[in-house]
Amino acid sequence: MTHQHSDHNADYGNLIWLAWTAVLRSRIDTWGPPPLRRMTKLFFQMNQYDIAARTANEGRVPLPPLVHVHESRAGGEVMGDELVRVTSVLVDHPPVVPAFAYRFDGPARSIAISGDTTPSVNLVKLANGADVLVHSAMYPGAIDRLVARVPNAEKLKASILARQTSAEQTGRIAQDAGVKVLVLSTLCRRTTHKLRIRCGSMQPAYTSEER
Repeated sequence: MTHQHSDHNADYGNLIWLAWTAVLRSRIDTWGPPPLRRMTKLFFQMNQYDIAARTANEGRVPLPPLVHVHESRAGGEVMGDELVRVTSVLVDHPPVVPAFAYRFDGPARSIAISGDTTPSVNLVKLANGADVLVHSAMYPGAIDRLVARVPNAEKLKASILARQTSAEQTGRIAQDAGVKVLVLSTLCRRTTHKLRIRCGSMQPAYTSEER
């Protein structure tokens, strides 16, 4: 998990729970910022009736002992085995602290994921030379339309602009990091028709492959 915003953690517990109702019988490890451990405990408490009933009636292994939570407050080595090495750095996504970007290095390629962040020097260092950088992006010109129908429009707009990275800025970040492929994610709703404009705005900053 990169950070504790609802669009990044809402399905955390459900993913584990529903995997258990399907085929999960072995250990699962989760990583992320606090309060991940407390979230996990409370999720199991909230669904204790169903978990207990399925365990007794369907012969399933108990779910809570399968889940091993690893909370992080600082960047560094996350985990590693024969298939992948995962590292993280702190990024800036105010007011949420901490927020992380991750890098996954495998035998054949490397992928860096920004999470939600403003332009970050730490991220540039983390993604240096990666095959793929997946970076959250916004198109500032579309924010007014995005917030037009909500009563807190002015404050929401200021918050989005203060804690995200524009598509043009992601191009500079990708160029500085020397990545081979840049993938934009978290594009604002109601702005998909602007994708060509966003990519066009990146051209001066990024000359490798954009998707």
